Amino acid sequence: MQPLDYQQIASLGRLKEDANQATIQKICVLYLFCWTIAPILAVGSIWRLLAMMAFGMWFFLAKKRGFKPNIAVSHAVGFVIFVAVVDLLTVIKFKQFYKLFLRRIDLFMLAIAICMFNFYLRHPQELPDLVPYLMLMLAFFNFTTGKALLVDVNIARQVVRNSEAARNALQRGIGGYALLYLQVCALPAILFWCKYLLNRKKDMKQMAIAVCWLLS
Repeated sequence: MQPLDYQQIASLGRLKEDANQATIQKICVLYLFCWTIAPILAVGSIWRLLAMMAFGMWFFLAKKRGFKPNIAVSHAVGFVIFVAVVDLLTVIKFKQFYKLFLRRIDLFMLAIAICMFNFYLRHPQELPDLVPYLMLMLAFFNFTTGKALLVDVNIARQVVRNSEAARNALQRGIGGYALLYLQVCALPAILFWCKYLLNRKKDMKQMAIAVCWLLS
């Protein structure tokens, strides 16, 4: 067996570094998705700050891995910068700007989704690993929300209001329309994934996760 030369060793090192960066990016995506759907994380600005930091880390690693923003991504980033500048000009103190900017992350999620969509078009093999975790989270919060709906059928409507009762419901893991309509919009993709698992008939763990989501 011939020893590896310098170029081969360097190539293996780059592959390992790229794999590590891809793993960190997956963790960032998982947190962003969890923050998007988890009612518990809707209460408190610290979770919003962590979501912004997660996307910042994801975008930094994407650039290191050769991500070149196209026109859509450039417009999305420009939109975020524009909103940030307008917010900065309309407030007096930095603390007010900080709070206002964190509240805007719901609006920024569209720009974040555009960036991630364009990146993963070139790295589609990295997304399937995330699907089981996403489905487990959906199934869990479907269960907590469904249990609350059995007691009060209007609980999902109450959650969207800015009140103490809504915050208490969110802290108990009860989701509102954001959780429910997200799955309605994603239903075709989720059903396609379930059909894919049925055709494979090998990965029983993922099949069990799919069944848990369908039952939820």
